[in-house]
Amino acid sequence: MALKVLNINQLPKALADSHLKNRDKGVLSALSLSEFGKQVTIDYLVEHSDDGRTTVRSAISSLEKHGYLFRKRERNEAGIYESTNWIVDCSGSL
Repeated sequence: MALKVLNINQLPKALADSHLKNRDKGVLSALSLSEFGKQVTIDYLVEHSDDGRTTVRSAISSLEKHGYLFRKRERNEAGIYESTNWIVDCSGSL
């Protein structure tokens, strides 16, 4: 999964968002501090935190729900899902 980060300057706004739990804010921080284009997976996030897979997946779902993360699935010519791009916008406007 390739990572694309937009509006990293908005991270403080995200940290003040009462809709997000601390776990969500931690995952958002980790994603927004990752290198542009870096291959980020749920396994990578689990390996680099104290949280388990279920917690990280819940945080990702919450970030999607509140407009901080968009996962775009790419299909190949045969219509089969080939990859997923994660787009992170720390302003919450996705």
